[in-house]
Amino acid sequence: MTKLKKVAIIILVSYILLLAGCTYGSYKIIMGEVDFSKDGASGSYEEFSGYKATSLKLEEGVSINLNLKVKTDTGSLAVEILDDADNVVLKLNSDREEQEEEAVIKSTGKYKIKVAGDKHKGEFKLAWKINKKS
Repeated sequence: MTKLKKVAIIILVSYILLLAGCTYGSYKIIMGEVDFSKDGASGSYEEFSGYKATSLKLEEGVSINLNLKVKTDTGSLAVEILDDADNVVLKLNSDREEQEEEAVIKSTGKYKIKVAGDKHKGEFKLAWKINKKS
C-alpha cells in the first residue's frame, strides 16, 4: 500500500470518527433508544435507567440555551450541564412537560450535557443552542 493510500485511509477514519461525535455513559434501555446529535438528543423507550452524555468545548461568556420536551409515564428524567469538575451549571427535570433555560458560561473549558433516567418510561426531545459572545 502506498504512503498516499495510508494517509487517505487515516484521514477518512478520522473524519468518520469526528462525524460520529463523542457520547458515553452507563445506562440500560429497554425497548427503545437514546440518540445524540450535534445540537440535541432524543429518546423513546419502555425504560431508561442510568445516563448518557456528550462533551462540548465552550468559551467564557457564551450562553447555552436548553429546550426540553418530555413525556413521562413513570420514573424521572433529568438533564444537566456540568463543568469539567462535574459541578452542575444548569439542571432541568421531568416535572414539567416543556422547559427552556439558559446558562452563561463563566470559564472556558470542557462541559458535559448529561441525560439521566431513573426507571423513566416515556420519551424526550432535547435541543441546545450555543450563543456566541456579544
